[in-house]
Amino acid sequence: MNSSLTLTYNKHNLTATGINRQFNYDVCNEYLLDNQDLSDTTLKGYRTCLNQFIFWLKANNITQPTKDTIKGYKLFLKNSSYTIATKNQYIRAVKHLFKWLNSRGYYYNISEDIKEFKDTNKHKRDSLTFKEINKIIDDIGTNTEVDLRDRAIIILTSTLGLRVNEVININVNDIERKDNIYIVNILSKGQAEKNTKKAIPKQVYQTIQDYLTIKKDYKPSDALFTSTANRTLNASDKRLSKETLSQIVKKRFRASGFDSSKITFHSLRHLTADATLTATDKNIYKTQHYLRHKNASTTEIYLTEQEDIDINLANDVYNTIFNTSEIDKTKELRYAISDLDTKQINEVLNFIKEIKGGV
Repeated sequence: MNSSLTLTYNKHNLTATGINRQFNYDVCNEYLLDNQDLSDTTLKGYRTCLNQFIFWLKANNITQPTKDTIKGYKLFLKNSSYTIATKNQYIRAVKHLFKWLNSRGYYYNISEDIKEFKDTNKHKRDSLTFKEINKIIDDIGTNTEVDLRDRAIIILTSTLGLRVNEVININVNDIERKDNIYIVNILSKGQAEKNTKKAIPKQVYQTIQDYLTIKKDYKPSDALFTSTANRTLNASDKRLSKETLSQIVKKRFRASGFDSSKITFHSLRHLTADATLTATDKNIYKTQHYLRHKNASTTEIYLTEQEDIDINLANDVYNTIFNTSEIDKTKELRYAISDLDTKQINEVLNFIKEIKGGV
């Protein structure tokens, strides 16, 4: 596509002076190349959304977009036949683009104040807040096998956004260590084998180990989470059913004062979605991939093993839910480093080495 759209930006005011860039596919390609840590599916999603925006700009002969331009684009989306979810994906892509352009000094962030669409027809549900889930965990004891089991179930499910069938099918030996990262092998929805690997934060792994320390008579191939109702059965025969697991979690909700019929086991997965959106600055694509949701416009997409083992995101989700009073300095550092060039990164590394050497 040939386009005459020119980006000009001056840190003090928007003028014809500054850095001139062609606002076309090349700009989008540079943006996508600068975000190679995202999965191929995520990049493809961003490209689709941004191509739509560029096409709309060209169709309307807009050469210098302003805030009114973004409002006009939002009105175009509002009147389109897209679903609310798809419209918001297009809006988010534009917001991420201009946020990146602003960080590079190419253009003012004209989309900063643009709000997403609200789905007024969306089914209302009662959801748990981060404060409420922490109360639920705090209300569970730490002395019995049942208490430690239930703590492990809720913390693991909340951090990874697991489905009920995925939890009940986890065996003890599905928890493993790989390259200093703890991993759980999951039988994902629609799959015949446990070919999905999810990283577990160290705190979550320790919660599981606390449970296994007090758990008796189990083999590595046995179910991880089992019933304690009938001790005459072998551990492998006591795997929790879907109904029993749902009742266990529901009982813990009620014990902490959350007795709404709309708060169920699946509410933990909604909680994970909220935490992932918070941890990724509302990155809908990373959130979809982390939860293994169906893509808005394609069939269900599963990540490759390398893409799915994201310990940084798993840590961010855990900290967002269970460490809300602490600042995640690691996340802050990653964001800061992402804007540095190679020379600056080397300077930071040398500085860190000097500090470590002086300790």
